[in-house]
Amino acid sequence: MKSDVMTRIFISAAVDKGFKDIERDPKRSVRQLVDLGTFFAKGRFQRYFFDIFGEMLRNERSSYYKWIHDLVVNADQKQLKAFGMNLAYNSWTVGAKTVRALEQDAGHNVPWTLVFQMAEGGTLTVRMLDEVIRQGREMGIYCYMFFCGQNYSPLTLEPLLKKYSDCAFILLVEDAQITQEMADAMLGVQNTLTCIRWDNPADFMEKAALMSACKCFFAAWCPYNADFSGEIYRRQILPNVLQANAPFFFFVADSGCPEEVQKQMREYTIHTRQSQRDPVFCIDFYSDLAFIDDVISSDSCVLEFNKNGETISVPGCSVIQPFGLCGSGMTLQKLLQQFLPHSPAAQMG
Repeated sequence: MKSDVMTRIFISAAVDKGFKDIERDPKRSVRQLVDLGTFFAKGRFQRYFFDIFGEMLRNERSSYYKWIHDLVVNADQKQLKAFGMNLAYNSWTVGAKTVRALEQDAGHNVPWTLVFQMAEGGTLTVRMLDEVIRQGREMGIYCYMFFCGQNYSPLTLEPLLKKYSDCAFILLVEDAQITQEMADAMLGVQNTLTCIRWDNPADFMEKAALMSACKCFFAAWCPYNADFSGEIYRRQILPNVLQANAPFFFFVADSGCPEEVQKQMREYTIHTRQSQRDPVFCIDFYSDLAFIDDVISSDSCVLEFNKNGETISVPGCSVIQPFGLCGSGMTLQKLLQQFLPHSPAAQMG
């Protein structure tokens, strides 16, 4: 534990220096940060990420040099660092080590993150979420993601974001939910990435401008279904994303989206990252969550809960199961034991 604390302090100081250097010499400083990350990358996903990213940056024309420079210059650096350290170090390194040890001993999967659909009228309360996160942290889960429905205020979650300052949170919100109060709150908690839904171009640009004006760290997202394609993204959405200087874009498959369309979007997302054409890092939400989990623990799983705390996304299981904090008495670990046992291949490994 003392070693982890000292390592984090050293990395924190190096990141501070790297941020200052990037403004003067982006290419050299970015390569130094990647080299530093590679040196300290003890987790499986960290090693994979820095190896791939280092390979990409051998391309002198890579748009990711501009991407990192703009990210550091445009976002509040304290917020960027807090979120980045919590995700990359607390979750993908220290937390991942706990996840792997628990999986080996307990014989069931432990997802590296949990996803929640929050909506007005749901029975999943902040108090219940508090208990979930408390249990999750003990299991090595230091990242939590929330879809905030149209009539659900993201500010409802602010007490949790503040309380668990060592966790990384991602809020996927509607554009109408972005207000000055919301931006100020996210700057205050520091450990949260706010993703603005792209729907109406004018509304998206207005809300992105509000976030940019106060240097609040933000990204963009949109749902997709059978009618969506990479070409639609490039023609209709990407120009707004570039103009807004949103560093990340999340593609989120609708619940009824055909598997073939999801496969195509996954392939498109990988292609955009490999081509390094645009200073935007594209993420296919569900497949990339599963991919990271697979790298961390060699047996991918994604776990998502609806507004009533019922599982709605458990690979290989179509049963809707009460989460337990709504009266059934099922703890997080019991739920994982029941619904996420190791696959045969993982058990053999």
